[in-house]
Amino acid sequence: MFVLNKECRICYESLPRSAFREITVNCDHGLFICKPCVSKHISAQLDSKGDVDINCPFENCEEKLEYHDVKKQASQEVFDRYDTLTLLQALRQMPEFRWCKNSGCGSGQIHFQEDDAPIMTCEACGEKSCYTHDVPWHQDLTCDEYDVNRRGEDEATQDLLDRETKPCPKCGVRIIKYEGCNHMTCRIGSCKYEFCVRLILMRLGKMEIRLINQPVKFTDFTSTPTQINSNYRRSQSNSLISDFSSSSRDRNIHNSSKMKKECQICFDSHPKSYFLLITERCNHEINICKLCVSNHISAQLSSKGDVEINCPSDKCYQKLQHDDVKRLASTEVFDRYDLLSLRLALSKMPEFRWCKNSGCGSGQIHFEGDDAPIMTCETCGEKSCYTHDVPWHTNFTCDEYDVNRRGDDEATQDLLNRETKPCPKCGVRIIKNGGCNHMTCKVKACKHEFCWLCLADFNKIRRNGNSAHKRSCQLYA
Repeated sequence: MFVLNKECRICYESLPRSAFREITVNCDHGLFICKPCVSKHISAQLDSKGDVDINCPFENCEEKLEYHDVKKQASQEVFDRYDTLTLLQALRQMPEFRWCKNSGCGSGQIHFQEDDAPIMTCEACGEKSCYTHDVPWHQDLTCDEYDVNRRGEDEATQDLLDRETKPCPKCGVRIIKYEGCNHMTCRIGSCKYEFCVRLILMRLGKMEIRLINQPVKFTDFTSTPTQINSNYRRSQSNSLISDFSSSSRDRNIHNSSKMKKECQICFDSHPKSYFLLITERCNHEINICKLCVSNHISAQLSSKGDVEINCPSDKCYQKLQHDDVKRLASTEVFDRYDLLSLRLALSKMPEFRWCKNSGCGSGQIHFEGDDAPIMTCETCGEKSCYTHDVPWHTNFTCDEYDVNRRGDDEATQDLLNRETKPCPKCGVRIIKNGGCNHMTCKVKACKHEFCWLCLADFNKIRRNGNSAHKRSCQLYA
């Protein structure tokens, strides 16, 4: 007997086939994820990444969801969030657009006068800001005077870096030493250079010349020696961006220990203690707050249904280990992760089976295996078949169940033969639910065009007309 329901690969619910839709037109995998799970995945991606670059949730599929895909798949509430975020990102890309610097306002506007009239007054709250520098208006200072003050702060920042840090002699990444002996090991994966921190003092003058003439990138150290956690680059204006620089340009360098950083996901300013290294293998700036990392872990657990958690930083493909999740996630999120890790570990044990009573949720190891296929749940008493991993087939032995199942498979195959046809090029089966007989395979690597009635190649039909159809086809002429 042919069953019209199919199982979602994320929630594992058995749902009508109408609940499964094509995620993007470029996806070349089957319809294995239900629409509610796709909507939850979109919502989770919006929460964890903070942008509208949504990946297909199917494993190993790298296709991106377009605007119309999200509108088709997401709930109205999720789509409205996506739509708003799309608008906000479009506004950010307009060079004349500026957000109001009043943290309680949230408005923004286009300032057409640009640098010719740098004072921008928010039409919503009246707050004044500087269009040129994109900061609250610098009272009593012109833009030129503000630039002079800022250059002074940059020089003070450079002086602090010169006093407190030293560059690795091999790769040039700057390091700060908090404690321990003078035997240092660079923690950059491609470097690992070992050196004496005292000896480098004698070479510091030469190293500083190299630093001034070459841009040097800062990545992350995870233990003593600890690298300054920033992407250090000297720009054309000779300004320096680092944990020791004034990120909002109007803070005094002598208050650097009290400085806050802006999270790249929630865009809130937090104390530096809120920012932790995500994994030991990450080589990017530490610019995502602990709360957003925890939310990202929670979202990944909800959307993907497994414990393979990616680093939330853009273009970082490192995976979070158990210790990383324990350190970064809230207790509630870690408990979910820990339970899911246990369930996945149990599921990989060949003798383990979950109870087939949907209201139970227990499982157990059945050491007798196929020799005693009836497994009775120790929690609820439900009987299931160990061999076939289904509820126990009352009145049928396992051999009889196999015979019946082969009959079901044959009926299913018969239905597929009647309702579907294989693509002549790649073999993927296709169902036609309307339209003309000119078919195009939707598998991205194929895209073969053919006649539904006789499977003739449509490129030949274009060149030779209807005589290219098979003689038995009703379209042959």
